[in-house]
Parts: sequence; structure tokens; C-alpha cells
Amino acid sequence: MPRPPRLHIAVVLLLLACAAPLNAQDAKPVFFSASGYVSASGKWKSTSGLAEDESAFKHAVEIRCRLDIRECYEAQAQIVGARPQVFLQNYSVIKWDKNGIIAEDNSSICMTNRLLINFQEEGVMAVDSPKKGAKGMPLGNGRNACQLLNHTRSYKLVSSWE
Repeated sequence: MPRPPRLHIAVVLLLLACAAPLNAQDAKPVFFSASGYVSASGKWKSTSGLAEDESAFKHAVEIRCRLDIRECYEAQAQIVGARPQVFLQNYSVIKWDKNGIIAEDNSSICMTNRLLINFQEEGVMAVDSPKKGAKGMPLGNGRNACQLLNHTRSYKLVSSWE
């Protein structure tokens, strides 16, 4: 199966973010699984219940995972003010079995990002954990940017179509 063009995915997500009403509560995301391939789409909802952990902007997320290359891709589109923004993130698959997928991205200086995909529940969780002792850009007063990311945040992918 050829890799989907990243720009194509990003453009589709941007259009969905602009057009879809994003007021889902806890409905399941759109989820598809076939032999060696998984896709899910929706929006991220914080599991902490803290308003500061929620996304401040309307957004749409699409995740695609392929066993043959042991990678997952997350594309996220959002509107900030009147400006569209698209983010792409790659994850390496750590584990893929009959129960689900664990994938991780360690490329950030300050944070480790992990995807947890559950096949039985057709659910997706994201866990963003600060790296201990990480040093980001200096902010003054002996602090650095990584210190702003002071706790683990977790999110559940929910429907964005309600």
C-alpha cells in the first residue's frame, strides 16, 4: 500500500476543521481497522477535566497507522484567529498486537508523545509526558521553556461530527 501524500491529508483535515461542527461530547471517533492498517479521526478531548488542558481552538485530527512500516501519522488542522494551521507528527510503533497499538514520538526536546490505540473499544488515547531534566529555550530567572510543560496530559479522541 503506498504512503498517502501528507499534504493531501493535511488539506482534507483543514477543510474538515473549517466545515465540521466541533461540539462532540464523548462519542466515539470515526475508526477503521483492516489487516495491518488503522485509521481514526475526530478531535482531542482532555481526560483531566482541566480547562487549561483543552485545545483552545477548533480542530480536527486524523491518525493513520501501518504495520508494514511500523509507523503512525497524526495530522491536525486548526483555525487560529482567521489563520489555518496544520501539524503533522510521526510516531514509531513500539507494539502492535491483537489488542491494539502503542506508538511513540520522542523527537521533541521537552516532551514524549504516545498514542494508545485499542482495537476492541475502537478508541485512541494520546499521552504527552514531560521529559525529566529537559532544557528548552531560556526564559530568564533560571527557568527554561520545558519547565512550562509541568505535568502529563492525556487526551481521548472523540467524534467531531455531532
